[in-house]
Amino acid sequence: RVIGVAGGPKKKEFLMDKLNCDGVVDYKCSEKSIGEQLDELCPDGIDFFFDNVGGDLLDEVLQRINLYSRIVICGAISHYDSGNINDKSLIKGPSHYIKLAEKSSSMSGFNMMHYPKYFMSAIRYLIWNYFRGHIVSHEHIEKKIDSFGKCLEMLFAGGHCGRLIVDLKE
Repeated sequence: RVIGVAGGPKKKEFLMDKLNCDGVVDYKCSEKSIGEQLDELCPDGIDFFFDNVGGDLLDEVLQRINLYSRIVICGAISHYDSGNINDKSLIKGPSHYIKLAEKSSSMSGFNMMHYPKYFMSAIRYLIWNYFRGHIVSHEHIEKKIDSFGKCLEMLFAGGHCGRLIVDLKE
């Protein structure tokens, strides 16, 4: 099962209808906490988590990991928009990290820039599958350079679905 994470009903609908997720945690939901949603959507626990968020979401996931689970850290958007990323003393680390030891699980970082020898084969694979229709690229396009500021805000506030593009041709 694939469970997505989104902020708000529009993004939740996008993940369910366009990306065919089996369920979605809405971190902006006021009726249920992230933990309650995870309990409903992942009653048997979590085996794998690809994290771009960090913060409270990562802590909630750590409390629900299964034996031998894996967590991959690729970003920490929960820290980017708060201005904390440059002041390391303000960054909140995972407080439930001991679950990794309890469950014989692992957490590791991932940065694609550390794998340049695979770039060409990855590009060939992605292009091949894109043109066969196995990969779909969803885009939100804004026109003109004047929209750049608005787009930068959207990037961090979540006002778009898919890849955010500023079209300079117009």
